[in-house]
Amino acid sequence: MADWLKAAETKQLRESIDWHLANVADDRALRDRLEGMAATRRFQALAWYWAPRLYKRSRAVFLPFIQQHFAEHFSDPDNNRWDAIAWSGDVAASLDPWLVELEERGEVRLFRRLYEWKHRKSVGWGLNAEVWRKDLLQRFKDASAARRSQVLQMFESHAELDEPAALELYRIDAELAEPFILKHLPRRWFGDEAKRRLWSGLADLATQRGRSDFYFKLYRQQIALDTWQRDTMELCANIPDPNALVAALEQRHPEGAWQGLGKQFHKLLELRGRDAVPYVRKHLRHIFSWRGNDGYAEIVALAKKQQWQDVWAAVIVTCGNPNQYNEAVREVLKDNSVSDAERVRRLSMLSGVSSEWNGLGWGLARVQQLDEANALEIYERYPAMVRQTFKSHVTPAWSDDYYRLFERAWDRGDEELADYLASRYVTRSYFSKKTKSNINEQVAEKFVALKLGDEDFARRAANVLTLVPAYSIFDYNRLVRENRLARLLFERSVKSFLGSPAAVRDLVEGGEVHVQQLAYRVLASKDERAQELARDNLDILIGTLLRPLHRRTRFAAFGALVNAATNLECARRVLGKARSAFALPDRRYPKEQLVGLIAKILARYPELGGPREQRVIYRRAG
Repeated sequence: MADWLKAAETKQLRESIDWHLANVADDRALRDRLEGMAATRRFQALAWYWAPRLYKRSRAVFLPFIQQHFAEHFSDPDNNRWDAIAWSGDVAASLDPWLVELEERGEVRLFRRLYEWKHRKSVGWGLNAEVWRKDLLQRFKDASAARRSQVLQMFESHAELDEPAALELYRIDAELAEPFILKHLPRRWFGDEAKRRLWSGLADLATQRGRSDFYFKLYRQQIALDTWQRDTMELCANIPDPNALVAALEQRHPEGAWQGLGKQFHKLLELRGRDAVPYVRKHLRHIFSWRGNDGYAEIVALAKKQQWQDVWAAVIVTCGNPNQYNEAVREVLKDNSVSDAERVRRLSMLSGVSSEWNGLGWGLARVQQLDEANALEIYERYPAMVRQTFKSHVTPAWSDDYYRLFERAWDRGDEELADYLASRYVTRSYFSKKTKSNINEQVAEKFVALKLGDEDFARRAANVLTLVPAYSIFDYNRLVRENRLARLLFERSVKSFLGSPAAVRDLVEGGEVHVQQLAYRVLASKDERAQELARDNLDILIGTLLRPLHRRTRFAAFGALVNAATNLECARRVLGKARSAFALPDRRYPKEQLVGLIAKILARYPELGGPREQRVIYRRAG
């Protein structure tokens, strides 16, 4: 028995649980009392002791409580302990009957949790798949047609089927079994392509029953790559129609295979030419040029030979490494056999996103980066392409800083490109060996020269800051300490912005939170110009009272609102929204500072105060 289970604290806790179960008659009152104990890890680890009794007493009242506080282990972070609770002895005696009851009542979530606890592997993690398969098959055989769906729900655990078990399920009820089988196929990881093997018995049975959709889903998940290669060559030989060929290739494209596809793509293109291009282009990300042997070079050479410029560019952009990509750009720039219009067209084909990853509410994209020599040559010959088509391809990063490109753009008066590059320099506080640590100093010097005219400086500085991407500043204090350009634009130019209303408006609508905070600091300045600007931007400022903001940003916004409330009408608008903000449920909303904002406005315009906001003067009696 574990030490924690024999401890005096655990015994006292069990006695307290027993007393409450015996003496508190009202179920809701009992639940409320147990909530006080539930914060302790010992109580959660004793779920095997109290959970079956609470469930039997009142499922409706105690089920959410059980699911919230149920634990299969005891953890003691103070002593760095984590003990798994074995399903044996008193634990098994308490839980075995409950597990049977949960299965009979179809309590899916709790049944899965207890079943996986009971049958977890003795060594390592996870469920004992052999026991799981045996129990699943027995339950599925014994269940009526109406109950089979529930059986599959109950046994929806992280475990793998083998082919005999999958065949048995399929023979009993193919329609129900198909999605379940596909979810519990043996998992394959990156580099496991050689282990792929089609369950031929199950595939043949699906074909016999005319369930081609399931057959091809199984085929795509399991087919061995050498078999797939033979099948695709046969398709190319036997299907003359291009559209039908692409559909057949898609139907058989192996899923979860990331290696060994590129050379086969090359063979398909050699055999069928443009007919196979739509299929190959869709799956270009499965070609890895860094492996050196996966068909990349062969496809590039074939595309150049056949003058398939679209395929050539797509393969290089999607699959090429940085050196291969920049070599291709150099080839286009040095090719004197083509016209300028054709060169621009080919360069345009080498731009754009090479790969992307998307999820719920987020997305990431990767873009090939030009080396500085290529960027400078394109800029000299086709400057508009760098400002537009290749803009994202010249983003300063650890490998290239593009400072020579910045200097060239600055000298030419190309504000669009220079400000874009400066917007990336202003967010950097770390430097690699390949980049100049004094770049920010040199860029800052150029902007300091602009400060001779505040309006021009404010306009350019606002251009730079509004181009700063959201979430690109992680450590603001370190940034302004180490980056002179950031220090100049964020901390030492507040008064300069007051001379340019358009620049301040742009800052207020900036995408980066620190840029917005700078705008509010400008509008909160003790300056008549700041008050006028704050009033002019009140339509934007007033929204800061109710929308989510960082705490520091909200404080700065409060200061700007005080400046905006310098006439009676503006003060009335701000007070109305400020009073509404008290009803916000956000616990971290700075209500004390909100009271201060209201107090400052009422001190200026006492006639706007309500009955409970009037000054009260107390005098000593007598």
